[in-house]
Formats: sequence, C-alpha cells, structure tokens
Amino acid sequence: MFELGPDKLVFILLAVLVFLGPKELPAIVRTIGKWRRQVRSFQDTLRAEIGSVLELPSGTTKPAEPPHPPTRRDDDDDR
Repeated sequence: MFELGPDKLVFILLAVLVFLGPKELPAIVRTIGKWRRQVRSFQDTLRAEIGSVLELPSGTTKPAEPPHPPTRRDDDDDR
C-alpha cells in the first residue's frame, strides 16, 4: 500500500530540512515525539480498558471460551 523505503525517507527528511530550516527542526521532532507518546499511551489505555471489559488477560488476543451447552437429562426423553 504505502512503502517508505530508505531513499524516500532521506528525501522527505531533506525536504523538511530545506522548508523548515535547521533551527525549527529540533522543535518539530520533539513535537512529533510528544504526539507519538500520547497516541501510544491512549492505545495502551484503550487496550487495557477493552481487555478488562472482555475479561481477557493482558497481552492475549484469544477470546474467552463460550459457555458449554446444557447437558441433557434423562427425563427429557419422556416427551
């Protein structure tokens, strides 16, 4: 879908350096890092909340087993 190889990454970094300048670049990188940390924190919180609602142990994606169907009793055959 969207491949970002090393050559494209270098081109993007050079373009950002030309347009923003060397003085602005560290502040932009810090801001992007801060946003990434906030998004990751939100994802972790959301994953923990969904896991606690579904009663899944953390770190697993296997759903809980469904309840077993009721067993048949002998007197059900009389009908």
